[in-house]
Amino acid sequence: MSNKCLTIIVRSPTLHEDYRVTCDPNWFVFNLKQVLSESYPGKPEIRNQILMYEERCLQDHEVLKTILQETKQEQLVHLELPDDASQNETSTHNHLNAQGRSEIDRPARILQEEDINNNQPDINNNSIYQDI
Repeated sequence: MSNKCLTIIVRSPTLHEDYRVTCDPNWFVFNLKQVLSESYPGKPEIRNQILMYEERCLQDHEVLKTILQETKQEQLVHLELPDDASQNETSTHNHLNAQGRSEIDRPARILQEEDINNNQPDINNNSIYQDI
């Protein structure tokens, strides 16, 4: 890959349109994450960004020109933001239930005896798990 500018097309489920970043092929992945933390909608923190290229997670210390295809001037990179990290904390608190747990990502647990007495589960169902 030559030392010309490189265009990275960033695709993410949190943004409806592709986002483009012009960069130097000698940049580290970390440099790309820095730019995204300053300019990408929602300004996701560097530590929350997961960049994927051809189904491979990119590491901060990798140099772009060593991992991207030499034949293309535009490269598609996927940005994953765990737990929708691009949204602010206020939005996150709105999705918490009375126990402080997220309504979206609730773990299952084994029913306790008091749950069985209170909820009267169907014993013919053979299910011992319920959402909390």
